[in-house]
Amino acid sequence: MCRNTSFQPRRFVTGMVLLLGITPLFAQPMGTVKDKEGNEYKTVKIGEAVWMAENLKTGKFSNGEPITEMKQEVPTNPAFVSSKYKTVPSWCHYMYNPENEKNYGRLYNYAAVQDPRNVCPSGWHVATDADWNTMVGVLGENAVAKLKATEGWPEGSNGTNESGFNALPGGLGNSGNYFDRVGQYAYWWITSVTPNAAITPQRAIFYFENQVRPFAAEKSSNYQSVRCVKNAE
Repeated sequence: MCRNTSFQPRRFVTGMVLLLGITPLFAQPMGTVKDKEGNEYKTVKIGEAVWMAENLKTGKFSNGEPITEMKQEVPTNPAFVSSKYKTVPSWCHYMYNPENEKNYGRLYNYAAVQDPRNVCPSGWHVATDADWNTMVGVLGENAVAKLKATEGWPEGSNGTNESGFNALPGGLGNSGNYFDRVGQYAYWWITSVTPNAAITPQRAIFYFENQVRPFAAEKSSNYQSVRCVKNAE
């Protein structure tokens, strides 16, 4: 009787310690948030920050004003860069195909990302350099595997998605009708630490690497994914 009585409490407490040691750090679902178009996004708490668990896919700023859609130019020519979209806040689907929105969201140019009308829902912001650094630090060893979705990457490179971030390889676009790396690479804008520079840092995950890579992007022509983070209260 004494052994039974002492054994059961220890078993219960040990289980609680394991849960408490993992759950508060990441992978805490936090409900949903809607953008101005009515699109609904799952959210997750990673450390002390609440992130969208999927890429942005809105065509409106947080004040309800529309974001210009980048249209396909004719003839399609990868060497051609349309000047009309260099400074106009705009978005597109990968390969101009709306079917790609379901998995990858929409791609945005940097003019949309830095616009003061805010591409993210009210009370949210485009993930910053500090947001990414903090999240990767919270996840610790094998952070990339914890960020990647459990399917959707090349064979042998899927993740565990322990973070709930659900990273998918959405590729990137360019205002010259050039698209590349869908199914292999993921790219996300961050708000620039050097606003007047021609290129800006971003974050990228490549299927063959185990790191969240800081990466330089062309501000004037690239179209990439966006993740939003809830403003601190």
